Amino acid sequence: METFTDPVVRCCDCQKLITREEIKKFGMCPGCGTKRVKNVTLLTEKEMEELKARGISEDFFKLFEGVASE
Repeated sequence: METFTDPVVRCCDCQKLITREEIKKFGMCPGCGTKRVKNVTLLTEKEMEELKARGISEDFFKLFEGVASE
């Protein structure tokens, strides 16, 4: 079994962002109770602000930086 390492995942059912700590504590989405989650592939500005306020590492946000085109 692969170790869960992402600091944040998204609930497959209610789309809530869930931290690794919440998964460890509740074992499911605290919003709707499902155990199905997926990797975060897109964040809105509002979601980024909320996660930063919750203390998520800046390294996580680097994954979502735009790529400059020349």
